[in-house]
Amino acid sequence: MMDRGTGFLGLFLAGGLVLAAQEPVAFDLGPSPTRNMFTFLQAPLVYEPQSPFLTGQGRWRVDFQMVEANILEVSLAYAGLVPYGLDNRKVMSPPFYSWMASVPVHESPFPFLYYLDEEITRGSLQVRTGVGPTTDLWLQVNGEMHSGGFMDNLAEWAHRLTGSHQWARLNIAKNQRVLATSSYGEVTTYSQGRLPPAFQDPILGLVQQLAGTPTSGLAGTLEVKPPLTRAYGLYESGWDTQVGLTGWWKWGSNTFLYGGAYTHRPGGNAAYRALDMTGDRGAHLGWQGRNTRKVQPYFQLYWLSGFSTLGAQTEFHKPSLQHDLGVHWFLDPRWALTFRYVNNISSAGNTDDFQLGAGLTARF
Repeated sequence: MMDRGTGFLGLFLAGGLVLAAQEPVAFDLGPSPTRNMFTFLQAPLVYEPQSPFLTGQGRWRVDFQMVEANILEVSLAYAGLVPYGLDNRKVMSPPFYSWMASVPVHESPFPFLYYLDEEITRGSLQVRTGVGPTTDLWLQVNGEMHSGGFMDNLAEWAHRLTGSHQWARLNIAKNQRVLATSSYGEVTTYSQGRLPPAFQDPILGLVQQLAGTPTSGLAGTLEVKPPLTRAYGLYESGWDTQVGLTGWWKWGSNTFLYGGAYTHRPGGNAAYRALDMTGDRGAHLGWQGRNTRKVQPYFQLYWLSGFSTLGAQTEFHKPSLQHDLGVHWFLDPRWALTFRYVNNISSAGNTDDFQLGAGLTARF
């Protein structure tokens, strides 16, 4: 489901611009690390843009990113079936989901149905170093917490402000967490309530410069994710790998950033294989302004192809498009803060609804 609330975006940009100064900065941050935070994309390796700007041999770059993603996606076959609770909101429960899963629709239960309502808090720490004049290596560790969160009120306020009311937002209980799936009438997964923080699979990456001039550059990227953890305690992917390109072009005080990659996803455990995950393609195209100033606004488009071949009542085979709008604020030549807002542009039910994010980057 698509969330189009935009009234609060100015808080991020205005806050940074008030603090703006005009001194030059010492390094380029590169593209925003946008990531599709949809529930079933927490286990596999997912495309995140990587910076084509090399750290420098013997130099280090440390990047910490935190996002809060709101997700509300319900298979259409379930619409209207969930009962109202005492607060006149629809509340899911294990017995009722079991009944819903068994209800024949068009005389035959669907092969896969889902009910997803949660917020994901994800933190990522990436340490990157230059191991040669044209080569960077990096390691990223990730952690997540899954809960009912706090952003449902914000989403409903934004819908009222923009006049884009949605049935689910107005009817389903606020700030609850439910992950439920069924297959041919049988419940395959049911998880409700907050999950404690847990590490997710780490990622090892390489950036190799292929071409570079004072105003443009292109680099190749390679990433590997070993299967060391299980998302939600259920889904364990395989040894995912990713190969791609990332580039930049400067024109005046503007920097244009672009890139893409293909992700190969071999099989994981049984629960993961039931999601029918496939390899996919991702791409980004972005603009960053005021590239020599302390405060740099940016806008980035993020595209992801379909990631699963599951059949009826899913849209996981369709591509998705999200935007990432934010601002970089350099505290000094070595340290930079980032504030950003990510929203779902496409209408398919295969992304999180929206994200709020913040990051801190340092270069030594």
